[in-house]
Amino acid sequence: MEATIPRVTRFSHVPSHKFNEKLNSPVEENKYSEYSFKINDLISDYPWVEEVFKKLGRNITVTKDENKDDNFNKKRCFDLNFWLYNQVYDKSESIGNDKKIEEIIVKLQGIWKSICDEKFTGQNDVCCPDYNLYNNITYLKEMKDLFDFIEDFEVIKKEVIKDTYNSCIKYLEYLRERVPLYYPWITSCNREEGATCKRYIKNYNNYDPENVLYSLNYLKLFVTYLLYPCYKEIVRIFVDAKELSQRSEQVYNNNNLKFEDMLFYQNYYYDTILSSMFKSISLMAIIFLPIILIILGSIMVIFILYKFTPFGKFILLTRARIRRKIQSKLNYEDIILINEYDDLIENKRKEKMYSILYSSLSDGLDDSDEDYLLH
Repeated sequence: MEATIPRVTRFSHVPSHKFNEKLNSPVEENKYSEYSFKINDLISDYPWVEEVFKKLGRNITVTKDENKDDNFNKKRCFDLNFWLYNQVYDKSESIGNDKKIEEIIVKLQGIWKSICDEKFTGQNDVCCPDYNLYNNITYLKEMKDLFDFIEDFEVIKKEVIKDTYNSCIKYLEYLRERVPLYYPWITSCNREEGATCKRYIKNYNNYDPENVLYSLNYLKLFVTYLLYPCYKEIVRIFVDAKELSQRSEQVYNNNNLKFEDMLFYQNYYYDTILSSMFKSISLMAIIFLPIILIILGSIMVIFILYKFTPFGKFILLTRARIRRKIQSKLNYEDIILINEYDDLIENKRKEKMYSILYSSLSDGLDDSDEDYLLH
């Protein structure tokens, strides 16, 4: 199965994007200019190397200052390591030689290591070059996208809980790109010693995107799932992602393998609450939808009988009369019902009295008198 390499989707309000903006922002000062002589030959051949070196010096301090009491200090160090690789690989067309690319990276890493050793002696919170990263930019970009997804997890989770429907529309394509990254690495990131994600990400399972489900209204989700196509798309994304083969960094030691072949050879299905839940929902929809329609139809018939037939009006009138006895104020509809009923009773009473009076008079009259009264 081919590796899933996502398109880049960015949202400016998430923490990973904000930090990346800092790393890529313009710089004027060459903070560690005393080390420049070590790469003068590179700068002569590739002038852009000087700009990369200036930003690297600034970014060492930026990453150190960015360290917080959270779970992503190490992840931000990965960001800086990735940033250096990406800066050089972005210029690969002007370099045109894989060995030269590696030479530039190694020399910049060497100066970076010297800065760590000489300028930040004994400081554990400074980020230094990671020589154990697998030197494959496609792999590193996938790790970068995965780690950014994990760092931004809490921000997106809060939005989804607050406004599930609109968040579904907003993040649908983003999840289509990133969810297929999370599940194939779940075994490696939890169990594989020395794996990049295990070294840089703590508690990988805490960022399982389906954990958001536990914070949502299950009943509301069941009803809206039947109505909103976006929710069905999300389910399909998760189900497909969990059918992807698991990946392992151990196979990277085999230089004969291409990146897209670096997979475990068995297919792995990570069955969880989301897939089982929505399979159940789909089955329930097929079984119970006709029953639901019958119930809704029955309710509609009862409503019509209740609202527009004499029997329904009798029930409404009885309710209004009871309310009149126990409440000091009645609503407008109850007053109208009672007045209509009182008028009806009064008219019937008058008709009955007229009928009785007419009958009494008729008994004492002869035929000529009746004809006179009638005409």
